Amino acid sequence: MKLQLKGRHFDRVEEIQLESQNVLGTLREQDFQHAFQQWQRYWDRSVAAQGDYFEGDPTKLKSSKYILVYRPSLGTFRYTLV
Repeated sequence: MKLQLKGRHFDRVEEIQLESQNVLGTLREQDFQHAFQQWQRYWDRSVAAQGDYFEGDPTKLKSSKYILVYRPSLGTFRYTLV
């Protein structure tokens, strides 16, 4: 939904509500399933990072299974195998 509304300008809240409803009406069950799977993947990466800040998605990298993790207690970054 975010991608379909991105970059558009609306003058009134009612226009946003109407267009949001239109976009929601076009979503399929598999769209919701995909979103939930992405959410679960995020949980897994968060657990692997042990609560530290991380960025990057190793599922999108062809040759790497690492993510960059920030350790606030040490003020350093490290790569973690996922």
